[in-house]
Amino acid sequence: MTTIDDPLLAEADDLQDAGALGNVERGCPVVRVEYGVFFDGTGNNETNYLSGIDMRAKGQVTSGSYDNEASNIAKLFNEYKNEEDAARERNQDGSPCVVYDSFYVDGIGTTAGRGDSNIGFATGLGRTGVNQRVARTIEHISMRLAQISAEIDEVILDVFGFSRGAAAARHFVNLLHDIRNLDVGARRPGSFYSPLFTHEKLRIRFVGLFDCVVSTGTVADDDNYAGSAIGLTDDIAEKVVNIFAGDEFRLNFSANSILARPNRLTGGVEGTREEYIGPGAHSDLGGGYSAHFPEAPIIALEAGRGPTLASPQDMIQHLETAGELSPADIERKQRLVEKGWCLPGEIDNCYIKQPISDDWGYHIILDRSAFHDHRLARVYLHVMHQLALDNDAGLRSALPSGPLYDVPGDLGFLKNKVLNRQPLTRSETVLVRRMYTHHSAHFAISDTLIGTALELRPMIPQNGTIRTIYPNDPNN
Repeated sequence: MTTIDDPLLAEADDLQDAGALGNVERGCPVVRVEYGVFFDGTGNNETNYLSGIDMRAKGQVTSGSYDNEASNIAKLFNEYKNEEDAARERNQDGSPCVVYDSFYVDGIGTTAGRGDSNIGFATGLGRTGVNQRVARTIEHISMRLAQISAEIDEVILDVFGFSRGAAAARHFVNLLHDIRNLDVGARRPGSFYSPLFTHEKLRIRFVGLFDCVVSTGTVADDDNYAGSAIGLTDDIAEKVVNIFAGDEFRLNFSANSILARPNRLTGGVEGTREEYIGPGAHSDLGGGYSAHFPEAPIIALEAGRGPTLASPQDMIQHLETAGELSPADIERKQRLVEKGWCLPGEIDNCYIKQPISDDWGYHIILDRSAFHDHRLARVYLHVMHQLALDNDAGLRSALPSGPLYDVPGDLGFLKNKVLNRQPLTRSETVLVRRMYTHHSAHFAISDTLIGTALELRPMIPQNGTIRTIYPNDPNN
């Protein structure tokens, strides 16, 4: 298993792993190669997650990818079969010679062992952006195949991605699908670019995506793909699945469906492509939220309302006496309760002096004291694992047990509900939203400073809490 970011690092990994591939080939004149490719989401990095644990144990302050937990992409990567699994399968049932290999691609905007890239994180562009990561991944696969001395009968790919990593996965499989027209890298014997390695030998078996979001450029550029080929044809892979976040409704965080006619309530099936909808915000599905992630979202922010008064208490009394709570504010508070985000007593009215004026701003803040923990993503780890196994992907048959993998007992019902596209009951909705779901769409105090510049406001909610979903277009 290899982790790639920089071409020089990739070459070092190749030298380290060459012996393992040779061991699998021994006694096998003809082999089948099965690759797992794992594109992590923006801001996620397994190496930096592990480093962050050590840093915090030493009392150091962490941020960015060093502050996150391992994502579901990283966890699935660690459960892809390897050379030991291949040897065991041959000994048990005489299976044909199989080479298993997998590699993990650092999340967009991150680099293992280095500081995060603000440009890559914000825009999905540059050295840590989508297109560069995909190009390096293809180069890496070429070098790995070139190390196999046996005849390659077939190469089978299982590809996974989260967030912009899901966009990278779509771009990746499109490039491989059109491999004969590619002009990338050296033509090494046995590589994807060699005329000896024909397209007919390449199978894209399974593509598993968590909440695909492309959005390159500013946060308002949701429909800007910056040269990435994300449209999926019916023959792109034997099976493509995407799990959408049903409780993600940031204005500048539109989703990219794999269906031409997406259904935001139930998902659907079109040919070889299947889409599922799961309760939760973006990283509640793909993982990466740290256990100490702060959660106190500002649901409404209205600056400068009411006269300039001496204290928040005076402001509260003025608004209550004058009855100046707007109908929109009242509706927001009622909707939070009706939608299961909180109980009536779990919403705070907050009156804060604006940083650049003497006015008092009126905020509605969702009290998350009932928020249980950050383990909702464990459900979707098991959902994707099941979908992958159902389509013969090269993952081990069982996920490990332990704190990073186990589903909370009161969420035991959710996996089958998602897989069967069954709606949640009222009590189930309240449980999942109130205790496990991040309210990722919110305002911030800084929004009072930057006015209506949407490209600078990545977290503000979509009007009416309806997320924009772009349908699949095979021509994109």
